Amino acid sequence: MASPDPQRLSLNTATVRERWNLAQMIEGCARHGIRGIAPWRDKLDELGAAEAARMRRA
Repeated sequence: MASPDPQRLSLNTATVRERWNLAQMIEGCARHGIRGIAPWRDKLDELGAAEAARMRRA
């Protein structure tokens, strides 16, 4: 069985919310080629929507 294409994956941040803040989630996804992320509102509020968008585009 072939490994899944990371570009087709999305991270539901509930799975790592106790370990990573949103910046770490975005960086981890980018490092592994995962393009989709579904952050919870509290994590988005902590980082700020503008900063999260900036990091995601980088």
